[in-house]
Amino acid sequence: MATYRPGANGSLVRRRSRITRFLPRFDAQSALELDAARFDKLELSQEYLLTGIPRDYDSGYELAQIIADDHQSLLGVARPLDERCNAFTKYQSGRGDGGIKLQVGRTVGEHRWLISLDVEFRSVRRRADSHTDDVRPDISMRVALVVSPTRVSAHAARRAVNESSANWRTLLTSDAQTHELVSNESVNMLHDNLLPSSAYQVAATFDQTSNGVQTIVAAVEALFLHLVHGELDTAWAEAPVRLSPIRNVWTVRQAEIYWEFGHSDAIRYVRGLRATIWSICNHLQERIWSLDDDEEIISYSMRLTASIRLALYVKGVDRVRLEVRYNKKPPGASQLTLARRMREIASDALSRANSARDEILSRLTSRSELRREGSDVESMCELVGLLTVAYSTNPSRVEDVLRLLLTRGGLRTGEGFQLSTSEAQALVRLNVVDAVRVGSPSSTGNLYPLAVRFQRLFESFGES
Repeated sequence: MATYRPGANGSLVRRRSRITRFLPRFDAQSALELDAARFDKLELSQEYLLTGIPRDYDSGYELAQIIADDHQSLLGVARPLDERCNAFTKYQSGRGDGGIKLQVGRTVGEHRWLISLDVEFRSVRRRADSHTDDVRPDISMRVALVVSPTRVSAHAARRAVNESSANWRTLLTSDAQTHELVSNESVNMLHDNLLPSSAYQVAATFDQTSNGVQTIVAAVEALFLHLVHGELDTAWAEAPVRLSPIRNVWTVRQAEIYWEFGHSDAIRYVRGLRATIWSICNHLQERIWSLDDDEEIISYSMRLTASIRLALYVKGVDRVRLEVRYNKKPPGASQLTLARRMREIASDALSRANSARDEILSRLTSRSELRREGSDVESMCELVGLLTVAYSTNPSRVEDVLRLLLTRGGLRTGEGFQLSTSEAQALVRLNVVDAVRVGSPSSTGNLYPLAVRFQRLFESFGES
């Protein structure tokens, strides 16, 4: 199949799409599978205890200065850091504490970082039974890592890097040329968190995806050892500095997991879902942008629960992405290993993604199979007649409710909305609105979509 994308001079460039051969369509009958799940974003945290630092320091902020300003390891002046570490910046957090930060995309020379990192150094009191005369405090090193495993894998694939055997320098950094090659595949030609078509030629398992994340974490831990010990000529275990994890496992703070679908005209297909998504998705957020004079691109984000959202958007001109976003407290116990925790998250996301996709496709199917009997005028008359029956004792409400139905595709209840749950349920019984929606019931207000047989009225009068 062929797809088109903007060229350098504003003209459309035709190219053959291979991704559609390897990815299913969004409207395919088969359910999503766990093995097809990929992580787009993970926010992980860990804490270490630093002891035996042979430096003259009084606070954690001084250690941050050694790394960010002096570009030296904590072990000593004779242990310089790799030039990639010049990307770290320092900050002060009060009471003498401080830390170093690294932002994804930060470039040093030819090296471009693929992760974001926040390392805070805090002074900690020694235990009363400590048998040391050292007056320097031990240091608690609190780490927050934000990484897109998809981004790391995409850059590795483009550079023919074996992720399982790569060191931290090769895996966690890339270069500007690779960034451009990867981002040119995205719909806005800016984002580099999407895999090349070749990555889908061989079906992957979820265990392989999980192992990839653990490889990234191992590389980050190797980076920490480098910050502490620098370029050691001998085994690091012989050095006086000790970096000991306080927790047995990394904690998952946030997670985004997705499934991708192929389509020869992904932009137009996602635009065609707009009326359906507006009708049945609660707390919908919509972002629209365009490239020059091309068609507008729409990204949808909708509520599943108070802390979980679902996103549906165009990732490339030939691919659509369905993503479950855990903004806080992803499923799974915190004491689980990282591999088991990721499987818990992916399994929960799989259920939610399948359910939401089924609801969207069910309404699309009902809309396409609905026989078009009569004109829009007749449908409007029927709708007004039903609303008149529902509000026989309060005729003034008919106009307000009709306007909401035609412009928003449904009704919302709860605080801040001029519709009670009892009103909505009465309209459900009259088949004016449906009780089916994407997502769990909300304590702050629920959505009741316009009945399928009236959806064409929303498509005619709805806000564009």
